[in-house]
Amino acid sequence: MVTSPSHIDQYTVTFTTGANDNEGYIRVDNIGSNNSASSGLFFTELKLELGGVATSYVYGGQDSTISQMSDDINLRVTKDGLIDQINIQAGNTLISSSGQLTLAADTIYFDTKKPVIIPSANITGTLNGKTIHDGNVINDVNNTAKFYPTTISSDGHIYTTGFNSADAMQTDLSTGSLTTKYRATNTTSSNNQYEAYDATIQADQIVLLAGHTNGKDMSFSQSLTGGNQDGYVLISPLNGITLHGDTQQITFNGTSDDVTPKGIIITPYGNINPNGTQNIWYVGNGPTMKTASFGIDGSGANNIQFNRSLDIGNFNINTYHTITSSDNGPIHFNRANGSSVDIFAATVNYTSLVKSSLLSVKKDVEKADTAYWAQLVNSIDLATYQYKTDDNTSHLRLSSIVDDVNVTKQWQLPDVFINRDEDGKLNGVDDSVLLNATLATVQEQQKEIDQLNGHNMELEARLNKLEAKLNG
Repeated sequence: MVTSPSHIDQYTVTFTTGANDNEGYIRVDNIGSNNSASSGLFFTELKLELGGVATSYVYGGQDSTISQMSDDINLRVTKDGLIDQINIQAGNTLISSSGQLTLAADTIYFDTKKPVIIPSANITGTLNGKTIHDGNVINDVNNTAKFYPTTISSDGHIYTTGFNSADAMQTDLSTGSLTTKYRATNTTSSNNQYEAYDATIQADQIVLLAGHTNGKDMSFSQSLTGGNQDGYVLISPLNGITLHGDTQQITFNGTSDDVTPKGIIITPYGNINPNGTQNIWYVGNGPTMKTASFGIDGSGANNIQFNRSLDIGNFNINTYHTITSSDNGPIHFNRANGSSVDIFAATVNYTSLVKSSLLSVKKDVEKADTAYWAQLVNSIDLATYQYKTDDNTSHLRLSSIVDDVNVTKQWQLPDVFINRDEDGKLNGVDDSVLLNATLATVQEQQKEIDQLNGHNMELEARLNKLEAKLNG
């Protein structure tokens, strides 16, 4: 190559090395002038680089190259061990920087049909109206909605989704709410119903829903309300705990010392059932200071026990063997129909005994034949005895005898004086009838006494007349 004799110029020479060339030389010669005049050759910015296009020389310890081949263009700058490069090939472009890469513009737009993959990024500004996916679409046959492991949607929701052989789950975090959804991927239901659960945590409540979906709900779009709902639990600082459903309940399983569950179950109706081997449920200040205990065992072996005074309306039962009328009114023992009920007791101590004998409540009232009743009283066999439960301190007892032992009665007691229970079984002596029959007997005796008194007066008068005659 011959240079210009009159000015400075830039020259480029392109050559191709052989396949086995390991070294080469650049030779610059000054062959002088052809008119005996002096000549000089000066050169600078000598540069050897790969490629078919020469790039400008760069001073200050850095180097840059622009290489254009038949199938790519490579722009490369090096300085102090740092390398920045742009490589353009058909179907693939590389922008590489060992320092900082800055994209500066009013708007930066990524025009792509496929997601932009950024392994790591610090975004100091704002992303508006965009959806961000983490990872690739989950590879699962049930992922028909093409979910990613994590998605940040443009409306502010953060979704995490997972699938396995038995179920699918998704968590949705949004403003003021966290919702987790469970959807079964297998079912044994003949109605093609799949088990499903939703749990939502909000500022004012926790909502737990149990139900089913009609068919697989792999998009998590079916609501567990209405006919799809089997039950729910609500926990609210305003309304407490709300249970609804066939299986919704509060279960207490006992302490760590209990090998098997032991405690109570509170049903959706608020009832208390035993759990495991629990036999009683108590209210109190600890096991040794029970206010009341309730037997809840299935065998009925444990009773209901109150360890403090019990107030029922105006009725008080205390722990000192006393039943008290709190308003000082009478105490009535009645049947369900309002009539008086029988009372069974041993010794009864009372101040007075009043029998209801109002004519207004009676019918078929006739004057009694006192002689008949006196005859019945006089036919009674009286006996002295002691009860089998008496001890040697008990006093001797006297009364009539209800013979419930012998077929042929050995103790005479007219049937009218015998009391029977509601089943017709001999129960004892009806003292009310016996007392009034005794009154009839007294009346009959009084009649006899009056007759005797009248006869005595007649005899006394006759005797006085006889004495008068004798004396006079």
